Amino acid sequence: MAKKKLSRDQKRVQKKKKQARRAQAPLDPGQQILNRLEKAGLGTHKLMRNPPDQVKMSEVLREFVAPYWHIPDTEEAMRKLLTTALVAWNTALMPQAEQADALGQIATALPAEAREDFYAIVQEMIERKNEHFAEYDRLILDYELVDRGNDYHITVVSRMTPEDEEGTE
Repeated sequence: MAKKKLSRDQKRVQKKKKQARRAQAPLDPGQQILNRLEKAGLGTHKLMRNPPDQVKMSEVLREFVAPYWHIPDTEEAMRKLLTTALVAWNTALMPQAEQADALGQIATALPAEAREDFYAIVQEMIERKNEHFAEYDRLILDYELVDRGNDYHITVVSRMTPEDEEGTE
């Protein structure tokens, strides 16, 4: 079947629609995170994309949640998994004496019936962090999740440690 030729006006309309879609296209995931951090008052820090000689924390986070990756069946469930993983990761970086209080404060935002499961999962993830990812001590500030249809892409913003910052200058 032959393709119908478009008139000049039809082509112009198509071009305008395409330009409008581009103008409405969401920011790249990294920029979305930076905008959120700035809104939260954390945007005054020096930010670097993929610092040289540094591991990508998005790859570390993905490896960290690998045993749980198959469980979520929706994007919302995946976001909950990643948020829980960030809580566990960042809590594991705290002195052990402060961890219970920090988790207790977070748990108060959850429904009472979900708290026991929350503590169990987070504790399991903290142990995983300490056993398999102890060499990584960067705090994860935020993430952006992009659903690619058959998989997810994660973008992460993490705080460099003072030792890491010295190595990038």
